[in-house]
Amino acid sequence: MIIALDPGHGMDNVRRGQYDPGAVVKLPAGQITEAAIALIWVNELRQILRLAGHTVIRTRRDEFDPAPVYRRDDIARAYQCHRMLSIHCNAASGQASGTECYYRGAENKTIAARLSAHVSNALALPDRGAKTEQ
Repeated sequence: MIIALDPGHGMDNVRRGQYDPGAVVKLPAGQITEAAIALIWVNELRQILRLAGHTVIRTRRDEFDPAPVYRRDDIARAYQCHRMLSIHCNAASGQASGTECYYRGAENKTIAARLSAHVSNALALPDRGAKTEQ
């Protein structure tokens, strides 16, 4: 199976020449961005999927790799990927907690629900379920 992994946000995501950090968390020793966390997760997941025999394509490889959001699905199509997974670490007002998986197309609902359940179980977080993209 050919799988596209998309670490959300990053360089040129919304505007050419600008870095989109996504959510930013301030820590005593500095800050960490959603874009950085998503890239770390994608690189780890890539290794796991490759060990399982899959071909893995990333929409961006590092923080400088330009990847406009409107081109990311084009990358997956160009490599004839069977699945595309975009990794995000959304932040809200502090009221929400857990994992959720957004999907496109009714045919992907079951796999999205299974993925959400497995990720929430692995991270010991509440499962917020599978949701359609809005």
